[in-house]
Amino acid sequence: MVAKVAAATERLASFVCHSSPPPEVREHLTKALANWIAVAVHAVTSPEGDSWRRFWRSAGAGEGLAIGLGRGVWERAAFLNAALAHVDDYDDTHLATMTHPATPVIGAGVAVLNASHSWEQFLDAVAIGTEVTIGVAALLGPDHYARGWHVTATAGTWGAAAAAARLLALGPAAVAHALSLGGLQAAGLRCAFGSRGKAFQVGHAAGAGVVAALAAAAGVDGPLDLVEHPRGLAVVTAEMHRSVLDGLGVSWRVLEDTFKPYPTGIVTHPAIEAAVTLFRQGMDASKIERVQAEVHPLVLELTDKPQIATPLDLKFSARYLVALALRTGRVEGSGGADRIDPEVRALAEKVDLLPQASRGRDSARVRVVMRDGQVRESEVAHADGSASRPLSWARLQEKYAVLTARVPREVRDAVWRALTSREGAPREVLEALQA
Repeated sequence: MVAKVAAATERLASFVCHSSPPPEVREHLTKALANWIAVAVHAVTSPEGDSWRRFWRSAGAGEGLAIGLGRGVWERAAFLNAALAHVDDYDDTHLATMTHPATPVIGAGVAVLNASHSWEQFLDAVAIGTEVTIGVAALLGPDHYARGWHVTATAGTWGAAAAAARLLALGPAAVAHALSLGGLQAAGLRCAFGSRGKAFQVGHAAGAGVVAALAAAAGVDGPLDLVEHPRGLAVVTAEMHRSVLDGLGVSWRVLEDTFKPYPTGIVTHPAIEAAVTLFRQGMDASKIERVQAEVHPLVLELTDKPQIATPLDLKFSARYLVALALRTGRVEGSGGADRIDPEVRALAEKVDLLPQASRGRDSARVRVVMRDGQVRESEVAHADGSASRPLSWARLQEKYAVLTARVPREVRDAVWRALTSREGAPREVLEALQA
């Protein structure tokens, strides 16, 4: 029995149980699911997926659906779904909170889907869970991230628990405890960036959310003042927290969630785009003397990796990525963001990152000085794929086609048609990818 639910948990539980997302939110989450499928399928069908496939084979039998892998234990399926979708750093991003909010939520939702769930039920659960993730991340505030917490993983446990609880049709009391139990498992540190541990943490968030929902359904309870308690999540992991949950279900921040055109840290995208523009103008990268990239300070904090030893490293090296774009004009697909090029590395040593606190997170200017003294510049006010310039359905379909290229064409095309038209049952559609 729930005698008195603390403010934050009470609002979240009520939102999870009673909200009905408007059509534009369902449409946006359809796009998020298409993006999620593309990046997860690419990971599971690529060499990078080897270790994760071995991890999956160590699980027991069950009914949980893992994308491209089959059925198994629910929580392990959720774990693999979210981890795979985060492997390439090509998943959705909510820039204001620095989260990938849909990744663990869809991972959990896909795992607990059953044959009776409709597209509407599935998309509503994912929309609600994603909104919960963004809300909790905003509640914890920027200090949580600044201290070194990986907010996608910490806030993601709440969103994953919310989505799983909604699909399991839990009542308000059980949902409140599911959220609490999810929050008790919140974990993840930014020191993992640049290693497979980053994706592991996001996978854990999805699996933890499913475990929390299943435990709450069985009657396990948790502390309902988990946020506000003097030794609770907000106080322990942040300097202060803000009550920002009042607008839940009124304005949907999930509509600010974005989809990447490049498989790299999102703060690098404006400088990459500026460099691609210079390449397309016919600039000869072999004649570059030096490069200056004026960027938001987060670029240096998150992606100024000094040593590049592995492909994972280069995803967090803005210098290398700017050099790659200047030299090849591409960073996505087969553009070189999955291997290290000695010539690009040499050019990267000529790139200086200049932080500007007044600059938006989605903007940058790249200035190139050639050996003959000629100066070339390119400014990006809002990067492609940002909230101000969202990735179109057409661009997303191109991304999907590239990332699912190892799947038989008739299968991937059928999944795309069913997803965008919302035909058939979502579980059946997603199971088609197991081939």
